[in-house]
Amino acid sequence: MKKIGSVLFTCILIALAWIICGLVCADYKVFSLYYWLAFGFGLLILIVVSIANALLKSGSTATYEVNSLPAVYSFAYLLIGLLFNIIFMVQPFVAYKNVLIIVNVILLLLYVLAVSFSARYADRVAGQLDLTAAKTANMAEIASLLARLLSQAKDEEVRKKLYSFKEKVDYSTNISQGFTADLEEELIESLRNIGRGLDEGISKEQILSKIDNAEQIFGMRNAKISTVR
Repeated sequence: MKKIGSVLFTCILIALAWIICGLVCADYKVFSLYYWLAFGFGLLILIVVSIANALLKSGSTATYEVNSLPAVYSFAYLLIGLLFNIIFMVQPFVAYKNVLIIVNVILLLLYVLAVSFSARYADRVAGQLDLTAAKTANMAEIASLLARLLSQAKDEEVRKKLYSFKEKVDYSTNISQGFTADLEEELIESLRNIGRGLDEGISKEQILSKIDNAEQIFGMRNAKISTVR
């Protein structure tokens, strides 16, 4: 998002400089169509880039690296477009009267296409990241609960059993499948139950039994995944 914000800030500064310099340097004695067309196209470039990046900034949830793409396209469009129009403002080429309009239109279309592509790509990446996060949410919570239980447990035998269980979880696939969701939720509730038991101070034997039950649920979950594979 910082990249997009920097484009907006740059556009504001350039727009101010463009307007001031354009009005100060204009020859008001002799009307030059090319000068004012180039001046207008320059303003159009700044407005289009500002609007495009404002929309991207408000709607994008993609990563910093992905959001860099529209920023790169924007800076390239600003540089090429403004330099091209400055050339016509400084030295109007009457023999190429159509070039000014055609090139500006082509640059605008290329920029719109590039930004549209990068915006769709950013949305696709963000969607994939959200999907991955959703698929790993259960296992992340299971690992977190086991870490919390390890900090709660005081008995050495209970801690060893919990640590062994956590190692199994750490070395197992953390991607949930639709057919394992029920078992994972059951395991989460089982681990919470162990935590409540530790808080209530139930016997070590009961805690170990609950851990065994949780391990059985986890084993069933892994067995299901292995069977489908």
